[in-house]
Amino acid sequence: MRAGSDLDEQDPFDETPFTQIPEVKITTDERLELILDEAEKIRRTCEQRGSIASDENVIQALGLPNEHTSAEAFFAYKVGAVAQTCDTIRWNTAYRMDVDDAPAPGSDEFQEAASTLDIPNSRRFDCVPKYVAGAYRLLYEHVEDTGRPIHPYRLEADANVILTSGIYPQAYRYLNQLPGVVPPDENAPAWAYIEEETASIPEQSHV
Repeated sequence: MRAGSDLDEQDPFDETPFTQIPEVKITTDERLELILDEAEKIRRTCEQRGSIASDENVIQALGLPNEHTSAEAFFAYKVGAVAQTCDTIRWNTAYRMDVDDAPAPGSDEFQEAASTLDIPNSRRFDCVPKYVAGAYRLLYEHVEDTGRPIHPYRLEADANVILTSGIYPQAYRYLNQLPGVVPPDENAPAWAYIEEETASIPEQSHV
């Protein structure tokens, strides 16, 4: 590579309302272009219609880099993660956390809070305490490191604990009871447009 040639390369995020994030730093130019295009579709739809009712609506219409790519993973790790960096839209199906109120994972304060969860002592719920602790750690570390929300799909994929599909909603009810956890807003659309004046006001939990 010739000296200084990298200075001539334009950051593909420069002309967008989105911010570069670690999840897409090691990405081919072609795939990054697709991610930005799909994120822009989310932003534009929210601006035009005010909201998108569900993540499933986005996933079903998602353009994928190849037939082997999981649409859910591409959405949760890439497209959704980039789209939510835009100041004028809010991802309401993602988890947030107030780290000032949240005890550090594994700390005495966390153990005390976790001990108050009324998780049934039955075989069906055997893995729930481990999942809740793992999901909490992922959420805490992600928000502490990035200031950004994280989608439940990523918690389920990275917590190293697999639950049956019917148990996840109950596990999240326990996770939601822990200090500092800000769960998804079930009464709001998955994606919502935020008026410019509101978007300019900084939020502690980061949009």
